[in-house]
Amino acid sequence: MTKLEVYGLKMPEIEPGVDLAKLIVKAANSDNIEIADGDVIVVTSKVYLKSKGLIFDLSKIKPSRTAKILYSIGPERGEGG
Repeated sequence: MTKLEVYGLKMPEIEPGVDLAKLIVKAANSDNIEIADGDVIVVTSKVYLKSKGLIFDLSKIKPSRTAKILYSIGPERGEGG
């Protein structure tokens, strides 16, 4: 019989450059959760991207003139979308 257990870990704020694997193991250990061979660890894309420094504040990104023109055309008149 297959057994499925799901645990949520208490994690600190994820900073760019953090060793995510070490942080996960440390969080599991402090919650008395043993990670064994064959276990599957699931990490959200947001946590992974934050650890790689790939989360951006969109309010600080200025679209180019070309981007503004393409936006004004919209997907209903342009290709894609």
